[in-house]
Amino acid sequence: MSRNKRLDELRKVPYFAAVDHRLFLDKERQNSPIANLPQDVRRKIKVDAKKLATKYTGILHSIRHSGVGYPIDQLLRDLAIEYTHRYATSGLFNQPINFNYFEPFCAIKLIENSVAPYAEPLPEVDHLFNVADYFDYLTSENAPKFNLAELLGIPEGRTYHFTQNGSIDDFTYMTAEGREFVISGFSMVRRGNSLHWYVLGGEVLSETDWRERCKSDFEIEVGNIPAEKRPFLSQHLEEKGNRIGSPIPLQGTKTAIRTVISGETDLSTAKHLARCYMSETEATFMLFCDDPDVFSNIRDRSRREEIISIMQQRVESAAVMWGLAEAFFQILWYFKFSVTISEAVIKASGKSAPKIVKGGRGVGTQFKHVTSIQISDTTPHIMRSYTPPYYETETDGYWRRLTPDNYGHDRDGNQIKGRTWVKATNKWRARANQPRTVFIKSSVGAAKIQVSDYLKAAELAETNKKPSSDQVGVLYVMRCLAMEDQVYKVGWTSDSAEERARELSSATGVPIPFAVVEVWQHPDPGALEKGVHAMLDPYRLNEGREFFKLTYPELKAIIETEIARSQHIKAQC
Repeated sequence: MSRNKRLDELRKVPYFAAVDHRLFLDKERQNSPIANLPQDVRRKIKVDAKKLATKYTGILHSIRHSGVGYPIDQLLRDLAIEYTHRYATSGLFNQPINFNYFEPFCAIKLIENSVAPYAEPLPEVDHLFNVADYFDYLTSENAPKFNLAELLGIPEGRTYHFTQNGSIDDFTYMTAEGREFVISGFSMVRRGNSLHWYVLGGEVLSETDWRERCKSDFEIEVGNIPAEKRPFLSQHLEEKGNRIGSPIPLQGTKTAIRTVISGETDLSTAKHLARCYMSETEATFMLFCDDPDVFSNIRDRSRREEIISIMQQRVESAAVMWGLAEAFFQILWYFKFSVTISEAVIKASGKSAPKIVKGGRGVGTQFKHVTSIQISDTTPHIMRSYTPPYYETETDGYWRRLTPDNYGHDRDGNQIKGRTWVKATNKWRARANQPRTVFIKSSVGAAKIQVSDYLKAAELAETNKKPSSDQVGVLYVMRCLAMEDQVYKVGWTSDSAEERARELSSATGVPIPFAVVEVWQHPDPGALEKGVHAMLDPYRLNEGREFFKLTYPELKAIIETEIARSQHIKAQC
């Protein structure tokens, strides 16, 4: 949907109601044209204004309490409230620059039976995910291929929020200047062929740099404010002071400046149409962007071109930030992705089937888990895409064929020949008095390990079925997912390795079961274990325990070297 169509309601507002009424005050800023109206007319205007103010108060309260309370959706609410406040107090022409980037996330409406506008967040779908797991998925060799044009298939006019649910310091990016940048969340909405998006994060400063920024006391230059905005902003600056103030910390941090990266991307051409980088202070958003429309109010052409050139250079210098945003474009496909394992393999492994957590209800919110592991009744490929029934992506309508000479309308209401777009009932439409649902993605990385464990256990069980006259036991390698990466237990048993894993897992203090990584049959596994332990001694974590820290390829090479050595000695004997 084009911006002109989205702002259609504003065209119904007459000029006298659209401009800031402070522009009509006399030189002493006292009298306005209303003062010259008859008393009964002024009285009616006052009564109507109070009614309108009451409605505005109700709208603002509704917006404030409509979200699930995560920083990414609260940012949208804060801005929608700011836009509505400006409409209510100063007309249509006082919106801040960030309105150009956040207006697509709002529905611009008029209060019923009036020409009073307000901005209301669009319908939303909320998600929780682990940012480190997402980027592991994104960079894995078997991640599904993604085409940006696929986003044309998501419902239009619906905001998708994604909040990271680990520690905010779990994953950091490096900016072009070498600073760290942490991620809090990502949001996107499709409007026609355009994807509008924003990333909420923070530039991490040292405590020294933070204190220096707090001391900075830059003035806001009133002279650069457009004439139609000047009365509103001048009054605001008189009340609050015309300094930008200290930086605002990102929620969950102490020295990360709350930063928003936003933009508009054409899904059909895969090109950015506009990008903006905003860092927040107590009084304003400090921003730079590459949208020429933002600077259209600067009448001095050379000055305007100079500012645009400076802004474009700064935009290009932040290339890593735009790459960060682009990395989130396929996050919906991450929520649909799962690792699959056949029911037959699970049975053969002797393990119990993976537990699927369905979710539950919190305070005013319903949580649903989006699983990363699926069970099929036939042997599957190791990886494939799967969409849970409650998380299906549907269209917002369908095409109806017309006779070749008849005209219909496309999604945006434009005339088109031979067919017409029919809006369908939306399965995602929120029901009245229903709690908001938050979709939580389980770890893809953990699912891959779990499936690998099933496959190895099934293979081992099959191997153990084969009779072996000289088999006395096996040397095994195990690991517990609760322990840090690259920590393995190496031992031997005369029973199956799976039985030994169950024994170890049943011990008090083991939160997650041990998983068998690999086994080697051997006629004298006890002697083999002594030789392997001797070679692994430099990697031993505790003198009295069988745990070693090294990469698995290194560990396997040591074991196979010792097996080859023992076989050579036996052959010589």
